Amino acid sequence: MSGGLPDPADLRPDAPSLAGRYVLAGRVGRGGMAEVCAAWDTEDGCWRAVKILQPRHARDQSVRQRFFKEAETMASLRHPNLVEVTDLGDGELPFMVMELVTGGSIDQWCVRHGAMPPHLAVEVMLQLCSALAEVHAAGVVHRDVKPRNLLVGDGGVLKLTDFGIAQLEASQETRTGLAMGTMGFMSPEQLHDAKSVDVRSDVYAVGATLFTVLTGRKARDLFRLEDRPELMDDVPDALGAVLRRCLAYDRDDRYPTIQELAKVLRAVLGQLPPDPVDTPPLWDPSGGLTIDAELDPSFSELFTTAGETTAGDLYGSEEEQPRGLRPEVIGLAPKPPPPPRRRSFGVWLAVILGAPLMVGVVGAIGFAGGVGYGAWQVGVAGHAHVEASADLERRVSEADLLPEEVVALGVDPAPLTEAFEEWRTAADDLGRADAARRVAVVVERDVRPKVPLSGRNHDEELVMQRIEPILLAAGEEAKTMRAWEDAAGGGFGRLAVLLQLAASPEGG
Repeated sequence: MSGGLPDPADLRPDAPSLAGRYVLAGRVGRGGMAEVCAAWDTEDGCWRAVKILQPRHARDQSVRQRFFKEAETMASLRHPNLVEVTDLGDGELPFMVMELVTGGSIDQWCVRHGAMPPHLAVEVMLQLCSALAEVHAAGVVHRDVKPRNLLVGDGGVLKLTDFGIAQLEASQETRTGLAMGTMGFMSPEQLHDAKSVDVRSDVYAVGATLFTVLTGRKARDLFRLEDRPELMDDVPDALGAVLRRCLAYDRDDRYPTIQELAKVLRAVLGQLPPDPVDTPPLWDPSGGLTIDAELDPSFSELFTTAGETTAGDLYGSEEEQPRGLRPEVIGLAPKPPPPPRRRSFGVWLAVILGAPLMVGVVGAIGFAGGVGYGAWQVGVAGHAHVEASADLERRVSEADLLPEEVVALGVDPAPLTEAFEEWRTAADDLGRADAARRVAVVVERDVRPKVPLSGRNHDEELVMQRIEPILLAAGEEAKTMRAWEDAAGGGFGRLAVLLQLAASPEGG
């Protein structure tokens, strides 16, 4: 459906809901690890955005911790230019509830309308600076400021969102030497060591964002402005000096605080000509939202028909829930039938011991013990492969911007884009695992040869930071698959698979 939000009275009676109050109308956004849905809040009588961690990632403790950290960071901040988080759900299906922002993103505005007039662009940046001043006052560095994370609310009010990689200045959570951020908007120091960033990294990102909306070009090579002055050809003279200082390679040469940058931008605003009369508004109330009624198929693991699953089934007692949530999850799909029951080892042992052709009790026990040991070996190997496959998927999801970033290395992004799209749209877990392996194959074939082993420049270092975890995870996934095949392919392991005491790699 499209063209705006539906009348709440028209929502399906069997529409999925969360916590007994958030009735999901459909998906309005999707990332590598989560879905964002429009939801009607039956208690407060208003629309909300619900960000739901996909089940396959909800099982990864490091992803869950990052998800909850993002929610808690956003919930602790209150400002007109920040997306407000109002609720948080824990359990098998983690989710956060936010205000629903209906005007799309600044990135989408630029895609529709092209470069933004200077006066409007600076007004947008002043709203962004106001939001970041509140964030920095709380001791938080956002670390991922970019047009895609700037949403437009009613009346053209800017809303900064996505604190998924935000860092408390005193935090010890980020590993030294790890790059986190988005190519082009990431400061040079953030590329080499995300743990070392301070507020001046966000100053750099604001400069890169302003450059992008002013020129309509991708933010690349901006830290090389001294060597490439032609990058500023489309930037008004009044803003050129501001951008050069924001984008200085050495952070000591940038504006020391976001407030200082805002002060300079306000002064420059008076020197800029008014916007053309035909400039489209930031927020177009006639545009509405595009709502996809189909959620990720993997959610059917946890959404069930009303009445078939109770709160306790999924989350435990209400007393255990954070913030007093009622943890009901109802409605998306009929409860899947239980898997065929495999005969337990004890049942097979009884059959074996009772068989008239057995030559003796000692031989039977020895045989059954061998089959049991084979089943254990196959099971351990299969579990290790499942874990390795999930890790590969996680590494792929963390690198979803890689197709854009490899262009700077002269790599044709089309095969990589196709592989990532295949991964995003896979219909089931098996298809998603196959697609993740395809991403790794394309990375190994097309991208890795373009990255030198030493003496890497800024672009090459960032791409290496992206692909190295994928290649390592792919190697581990292949290794565990071989171990699983070996365990299930000979001796008692093969017999355990035939007796359905252990899963085979072919069926896993």
